[in-house]
Amino acid sequence: MSKGVELKSSATEQEFVSVKHNWKSAESNVLCVSLWTQTNMTINGLLGYESSPDIKYTQIYQLINFKYSLKKPITVKLIKTSRGEVIGDIEELELYSFGDNEFDVLRELNEELTDLFEDLLSISDGDLGKFPRKWKSLLKEYIAID
Repeated sequence: MSKGVELKSSATEQEFVSVKHNWKSAESNVLCVSLWTQTNMTINGLLGYESSPDIKYTQIYQLINFKYSLKKPITVKLIKTSRGEVIGDIEELELYSFGDNEFDVLRELNEELTDLFEDLLSISDGDLGKFPRKWKSLLKEYIAID
């Protein structure tokens, strides 16, 4: 039995746990990939695997939802475990995703970015807590409405 890691976002005090099976295709430039690099880092002691995970950083340059565009790229930390699982992390927004491959993880994070942006835009700043207010401000720096 494999050891599981549960990753959640606390944005707008809701859990964003969703798997979207209806996504059809993407332009080839939606997701940018780079080479994996080896590190001896353990992730908060949660991954009890025999060897260290591979960690790399990549960026999202374009959003899948074409109602929005990015003003600047968003950095994503990708962790590939020794068992082949991939975890994606946008640390400053506390957005996480995990899956079987890098493409699925980046696609899910890309969708979650616009979902979170739309959710936070629909709530007045006075009704948001400290962190959701911070995320809303950061997302406004990254995302433009087309």
